Amino acid sequence: MKRLLEFVNKYRLERLVWCIAIAAFCWTDVADYYAMKYNKMLCVWIVLGLYYVYKQGVFKKGNRRVAVGCALAGGTIFTFFVTTNYFSHYYYYNYTLGALCIVLLLQYGLLIQSLIRNRRLPRLSLIAILLFLMMLYTQLSPMNHKNSYLVMVIILLPYVFVELQEQAKKDIFYGMVDGLCVGFLLCQGYTFLFRPYMLTENGVRWEAHSSYCTFAGLSYLQFYIGCLMKYIILCKEKSPKWFRIVAFMGAGFALALLYLTGGRSPLLGAMAITAILIAWLYRELPLKKACWIWLRKCMLIGVLSLALFPVAYAGTRYIPTILHHPDLRDSEDNRLYSFATVVLKQKFLYNGEWNDRSVKASDPWDSVKYITFSECVGGTIGRMIPGLDSVLYPIIGEDVIEAKAARLQYFCEMGYMTAWEAYETIKGECELYQQEIPDYFKTLDTQISEVQVPETQAAEAQALEIQGAEARTVDIQVIDVQATEVSDTISDETIATSEVERGDSITYGWFAEGEEYSHMQLRNALHMYALKNLNLTGHEQNSYKLYYETGLDDALGHAHNIFLIVGYDYGIPAMILVVLVFIVLASSSLKKGYVLGNPHYLLPAVLVIAMSVYGWYEAGLRWDNSFSVMIFLCCVLWRGDTEKRLPHKK
Repeated sequence: MKRLLEFVNKYRLERLVWCIAIAAFCWTDVADYYAMKYNKMLCVWIVLGLYYVYKQGVFKKGNRRVAVGCALAGGTIFTFFVTTNYFSHYYYYNYTLGALCIVLLLQYGLLIQSLIRNRRLPRLSLIAILLFLMMLYTQLSPMNHKNSYLVMVIILLPYVFVELQEQAKKDIFYGMVDGLCVGFLLCQGYTFLFRPYMLTENGVRWEAHSSYCTFAGLSYLQFYIGCLMKYIILCKEKSPKWFRIVAFMGAGFALALLYLTGGRSPLLGAMAITAILIAWLYRELPLKKACWIWLRKCMLIGVLSLALFPVAYAGTRYIPTILHHPDLRDSEDNRLYSFATVVLKQKFLYNGEWNDRSVKASDPWDSVKYITFSECVGGTIGRMIPGLDSVLYPIIGEDVIEAKAARLQYFCEMGYMTAWEAYETIKGECELYQQEIPDYFKTLDTQISEVQVPETQAAEAQALEIQGAEARTVDIQVIDVQATEVSDTISDETIATSEVERGDSITYGWFAEGEEYSHMQLRNALHMYALKNLNLTGHEQNSYKLYYETGLDDALGHAHNIFLIVGYDYGIPAMILVVLVFIVLASSSLKKGYVLGNPHYLLPAVLVIAMSVYGWYEAGLRWDNSFSVMIFLCCVLWRGDTEKRLPHKK
């Protein structure tokens, strides 16, 4: 106990609290990055609310009566929700809203008493004002999820009234950096225990502790920021060499895991913040020497991450299965499921985990379901670096096709996929890697023709339905099960999609029919469609409908740009306010970090710049992920005070 108290006194309690808080935020992204909204909100309410209550002096004599009264009132409401099961369909709503009442009543009770006692309002920061205006403006939108931002306003508003000393600010930002490092260990350790295999999209990309490879890339980006910021802080404080080496290795390993996701947007964000932080570290050196050291250090990080890439792959491939998720899909209406949703975080079971094609705990270590190293390299690093695929594919192409062919053949023999699906998949891969189709798939003509008959009939039935003809007269028994479900669930909205204008599709609008276009061109088309449809109050849920082909394919659900997504969903003023928040926070943070020479002031700027670079071609600025929560926290905790410049040591 004595050693523990010495550690707390040396480390500082405030820094430890924020370390635990940010690590908890990172943990809320486990299992599903964007859907466990109430889990994330509960974490935010409890941690931030209790911290605020502590800062307001809940145990002081003058505050005890208010604190006890608010706690009793909140506890009564919590008991009512839980014991009566008020929200019977979603049992965990009762816990969430009950905890909200307890924490918020305590927060606002102490806040009102403090304002009455002091008889003055503290000066609000410009960044917080802009953020709250944006969140309040979203209430004018017909978007379904607008109330989420209103709840964030209620949670974060008391923090703008907290007076923070310079040491407290330093402890908060240092604690956030430490929390990212601890969160990295927790999330990745959990991943290695439960997910020692490559559950992938398009056969290769790593989804890690998230349920989608793109959000896994964003999660690894924040872990990379934490490790690299820790390295910068240790260098500034001239900490022991081994501490700096460990932090630098952690940054390289986080970047190697980021490669596994195949995400180019998070890689661009990592490159941007690497350039900024390394430049800050050597800013006082002569320009020529600083440029040389900057280039050498950036190259060292890149080389280290590539060297650790095989280690990252081995961790996802060869660590034996220790634990495995239970299948809770048949217990949705009972309390066991609710408990698992809230505590074990297993509602979504990782997309596709229980699919027949996924690796199971009972599969042998050399199962053909596993992704080989050649496939991993070609689908991740080969995808992320322009031009590298033309160099890698001739080298790894034969191994990749051999592994994919063995896996697809196994899926066909086990009945996990049709011969047509397997043939089309291997055909596309062979064209990509410029390899010949394996002999096994050349003998599938008979099986493919047998599958095509019901598929053709299904297509004809669907066409008749869309045209308003008597499609129900088609003999449903000769149509396969999948086509039957599609025909039976066609709605008026689906019929309307056949009449969309040529400008509302990718093929007929921005590109000529049959024209090949890159992912960059596709993103630009998505941006132009969003710009074309911007208005002042936003749009309803799921109204963004840009099609690959007019009326023939699925709609692309969002603009793939964090600023345009806010503008399309909530209106042009909301988008402008978000841009202003990012500009003001990043510029003031960079200015303060360079003037005062303290690295912790750079954290808000690094988070904002990384999110902006990542989000230029992706989605990610949401109230229900840890990265966005940290940006919102920086907005309300940041103060624009100007201090005198500290003298530099010669």
